[in-house]
Amino acid sequence: MIPATLKTITEEHIKQLVTSEIWHRGQQYFKRGAVLSLKYDGYTVTASVHGTAQYPYQVYIIGTDYQISHMSCTCPYSSRWGWVCKHIVAVLLAWIHERDTLYNINDEKKPLTLSPNAGTFTFNHINPFTGMLSSWFHSSEQINAYVDMEDTPPKLRITLSTEANERSAILIVPHNEAPDILLRLKDMSGVSFSERVLGIKFLRQKVSYEIRADYDEQDNLVLTPGYLVKSTDNNLIFLSKQDPHCSLIDNRWLWYDNTYAMMEEMPEILAPYFNNEKPLKYSGNDIINFFTYSMPVLEHTKGFNASDRVKNTRILSEPKLGQIDVEDRGDWFYLAPYYHAGDIKINIRELIQLRNKNGFVKKDNNFIYVPDSIVTNWKDIGEIVDDRIKVSKLHYTRLRAEMSKNVSLNEPLSLNEFYSNLNRIKDLQEAPEPFRMNGKLRLYQKAGYNWLYFLYINHLNGVLADEMGLGKTHQTMALLSTVYKDGKLPPSMIVVPTSVMDHWESKLYEYLPWMVINRYYEKGRSIEKDKPYHILLTTYNIMLRDIDKLSKMEWEYVVLDEAQKIKNYKSKIYKASRMLNAKHKLALTGTPIENRLTELWAIFDFLLPGYLGSLKKFIQDYEIPISKYGDTKKLEAIKRIIHPFKLRRLKEDVLKDLPPKIEDIRYCSLTSHQVSLYKHFIEVKGKSLIKQLNDESKPIDYIHVFALITKLKRLCDHPLLVLNTNGDSYTSGKFELFKEIMEEALDSRQKIVVFSHYLEMLSIIEQWLKAKHIGFSSLRGSTRNRAEVIKRFQEDNSCRVFVGSLMAGGLGIDLTSASVVIHYDRWWNAAREDQATDRVHRIGQKRSVQVFKLITRGTLEEKIDNIIKQKAFLMNSVVESEETIVKRLSRKEIIELLTAPG
Repeated sequence: MIPATLKTITEEHIKQLVTSEIWHRGQQYFKRGAVLSLKYDGYTVTASVHGTAQYPYQVYIIGTDYQISHMSCTCPYSSRWGWVCKHIVAVLLAWIHERDTLYNINDEKKPLTLSPNAGTFTFNHINPFTGMLSSWFHSSEQINAYVDMEDTPPKLRITLSTEANERSAILIVPHNEAPDILLRLKDMSGVSFSERVLGIKFLRQKVSYEIRADYDEQDNLVLTPGYLVKSTDNNLIFLSKQDPHCSLIDNRWLWYDNTYAMMEEMPEILAPYFNNEKPLKYSGNDIINFFTYSMPVLEHTKGFNASDRVKNTRILSEPKLGQIDVEDRGDWFYLAPYYHAGDIKINIRELIQLRNKNGFVKKDNNFIYVPDSIVTNWKDIGEIVDDRIKVSKLHYTRLRAEMSKNVSLNEPLSLNEFYSNLNRIKDLQEAPEPFRMNGKLRLYQKAGYNWLYFLYINHLNGVLADEMGLGKTHQTMALLSTVYKDGKLPPSMIVVPTSVMDHWESKLYEYLPWMVINRYYEKGRSIEKDKPYHILLTTYNIMLRDIDKLSKMEWEYVVLDEAQKIKNYKSKIYKASRMLNAKHKLALTGTPIENRLTELWAIFDFLLPGYLGSLKKFIQDYEIPISKYGDTKKLEAIKRIIHPFKLRRLKEDVLKDLPPKIEDIRYCSLTSHQVSLYKHFIEVKGKSLIKQLNDESKPIDYIHVFALITKLKRLCDHPLLVLNTNGDSYTSGKFELFKEIMEEALDSRQKIVVFSHYLEMLSIIEQWLKAKHIGFSSLRGSTRNRAEVIKRFQEDNSCRVFVGSLMAGGLGIDLTSASVVIHYDRWWNAAREDQATDRVHRIGQKRSVQVFKLITRGTLEEKIDNIIKQKAFLMNSVVESEETIVKRLSRKEIIELLTAPG
């Protein structure tokens, strides 16, 4: 012990006993006033110390005139290992600080004399009578002791007296010292015991600590700390720590049934439960935490005894969907999902009803973690009815597409057949032959028409996303011809970019001449029902402007051509399209949409509202993981989800069905500004020329005729070719159509060759390409490094467009890396156009070539096209200049060219 007494101990003595860490922590406790109720009775210093535990620890320090003989603390560190802890250090410091001012123990005391029954003194150390009694009794006197007990656990009341009973003293031994004192007194002479004391037993076998774990009636997990002792019949019994008939004394002795039993050392892991540092009752999520963190350690600890229910309790991870039973009730499906967690099978009703606020389901002795997402996802999909989920056919379709291959779907045979068709796992049933439609569909177009018809008869909508040049317009017309084959139906509406309206109109008249078309564009446009029609053909701008009228109509079909026009979900055009009331919807686009996710969502929100969920959830679940983190699994998932309602074929997929060269005449109209200029030129120059032409006695003024024809042709290309000005505010119907074709081709990753025989038009095209940051090469008559320009276009993937004059680029070069040719303006000699096209469509070309020829409807361009068709043999033999070609025209043909547009 300490080589000092309570009178002489100093801080230096304490430092010799402990580590620097315990010394500093003890100082902190002392300085912050954690030492409470400091008392001194002449031999013992006692105090309470507030530590980190819920209850204060009790510190006992016993001293004699010679030494400090005993120090103890009820904290687990001191009581278990007998260490001098920080709490003892704090009390010693408090004692040093207080002893002189509070107790005056250093004052000299007069010798004490005892008279009979002089008083009661508390006996607080483990060495009975030594030292202490010498100041009360003479060493030569015979001292008798009578030992009795009081309270439970017992304190000892020791009456000391001389043989003649001249002097006496009563010592009270506290219960924590009583067993040690009794053991030492039992063999001493002059000591007698009361019958109650004689009845006290000392158990030889040590008592072990034990914690029992079980569930109560409310399914709370209850830990009961206690002691495993022997009964009178020598059987082991468990005594709870809370049992009022037993008491643990200084973690060394257990008092029970009038017996003292020495304790085994307490396992360190069990100490917090005995010292009230850990809860003894667990509920809800605390049970999960106990089994997750504490049970794995406790179950291998001596003294931990769990019931079978507790031993068999398992914490199971998130359940996995394993099976869905599907019942088809027409427009509604009833799904019975079953989840598996380990060997536990649980249905959706149990998951929802048994799930507690912390997300766990308790089934038997198993706790299954069920995240919010499982419940909310089903609630988002459909209505929960008993143990089934009521969903629409559309929502089940998405669910089916998202389903893991590990999930077993128990579907009716007819439903399985339907989804095999929808996912195009096998060839679809042949649709009826298109009704009174001119021309024949190619094989792949017939397959596309079959798919569109399948969607139609099943009341589903889709997006036809074939690559440009594969005939999305033809497949759509085939579908509409069949839709209107029988009986009267509401009209359908086709919405197109302004630049391709004339193209659609011409195709409808060419292939479905029996259909009534309402060109809903010019002033005086009408949607009155008393004027029956099959198709209302309009533009996006007109739809937006007249949405209040159009949204009140009931449409059989709404077809959006170039559907990427509604890709911006914030735009007015997108919002207007969502207001249209249609039984069926179809989106056409040649632009890939899988990698532009919010655009994809917008198009599908038009076609199948709600199919891709809310925009917020779609961005969270798909756009952010794919666009920001490159999540390929999410990308594959979204492709599976949209696959049933999206059909896209590339030219390379259907090359066998394609002719090597596809020619496509695309029509456009003059803008209002072009119309004014066109009429102005006719008024100023044309009338006088026509008057001369009508008088056959006068010669034809070919110089002025040719000049006016050239000016009108240049105006059809672009107003800037005839105006002495620059500016982005000018455009032409043809240039808008050109941009539509270019953007679709570029989005399809194709290379394009553009021909024009006006250098100024080539410059305008090049400026547009530069503004769009599109790589291009250019070839004109003045170009010197022709080979380098051609090589760059052929070999550089970043060079997407070749821009050339018909004269300079129409002969003697190889442009086979392209697959699209655009003749921006027409040449009188069709053979010369074909020679230019053959720069792309020649040996070495492995793809089908798409050839676009742009014609402005109602102008001399359309009339030149008709002349070329009527005089193909003659025109193809003419190789002279344009002036020479004009001279070969009749007066009537020239007059026709110089009339104002319709």
